[in-house]
Amino acid sequence: ALPREGTRPAVVGVEPGLLPGVPPGGATAGAGLAGRLALGDEVSVAGRSFAVVGLRPSSADADDFAVHLRIEELQAALRTGAASELRIFLEPGADPAVARRGLAAAEIGAIVSGIDRGEVAERGLQGSLEAHRRALYAFVALVAGFALLLAAHLDTAERRAELATLVAIGAGRGTLLGTVVARSALVSVAGSLLGALLGAAVASALAPEAAALAALATLPAVPAAAIAIGVAAALPAAVAAAKRDPVPELQGWFG
Repeated sequence: ALPREGTRPAVVGVEPGLLPGVPPGGATAGAGLAGRLALGDEVSVAGRSFAVVGLRPSSADADDFAVHLRIEELQAALRTGAASELRIFLEPGADPAVARRGLAAAEIGAIVSGIDRGEVAERGLQGSLEAHRRALYAFVALVAGFALLLAAHLDTAERRAELATLVAIGAGRGTLLGTVVARSALVSVAGSLLGALLGAAVASALAPEAAALAALATLPAVPAAAIAIGVAAALPAAVAAAKRDPVPELQGWFG
């Protein structure tokens, strides 16, 4: 049984040579169990505990949802010296229900469990797409931050006289920081919302249902992410503007 959920995944005994680096009393978990098992967790088999010492990469088959032990240790825990697993691969178009009924009628004394290979492959594909999507989001955030950094520096350079005048009439450094940062945040939010809406419109034309789900999942986070990026990008220019002496700026501006 798994320690966190109490469920019962498939347990497979294999020759020690197929488990390199796995000591006695150790086990490896398939990629499909990675969300429920971590290194150091223990798996209970017939009252005996085995420590998870490795996570196997996806093989796009039933082993993704199985725990592998040394076969002699599994046989000892189950008090049997025989093999305990029979794998059946159905031909395309075959009905799995018929195979299940046939195995049940054969009274082989084993639990029948089925794994859809297409489902396993789909899970692996979705995981890969999610990783690429996160990398793309990070790249877009980096580019947006760099663009906002340049925009904030240009903005403070063009508004030197205005910012110096604010200081001259009594505005504090906090006011200058807030002025520059707020402007950058507003520009970031406006640009991100416009981009999100345009992207949603294009996605709706291609896949309406998927676009609706994506919009519900991402749109609420867009303003928060935009504000964070805008503030972070504007801080260097805002700090530099707040530290600048307003007297030379005003003398140069008014002659």
